[in-house]
Amino acid sequence: MYNFGSLSEKRLAWEEVREKRRMINTKVWCVVGDFNSIRSPSERRNAGCDVDHKREMKRFNDFIESYELVDISMM
Repeated sequence: MYNFGSLSEKRLAWEEVREKRRMINTKVWCVVGDFNSIRSPSERRNAGCDVDHKREMKRFNDFIESYELVDISMM
């Protein structure tokens, strides 16, 4: 999965994952992709910490936590 830049497109991708999860009847599952979102400002150079960025980071973190996903670092 690759997601483009706008928040509305990101939210659509997150909703797609939610729908897939609802359809899967198993405890173990794997989501792989580039969500094009960051969890903290340290993940991207020159990432602003304005209200919009903070809101997006919170929503992305909430999405990860609510679906018990594990963010595997690429470093």
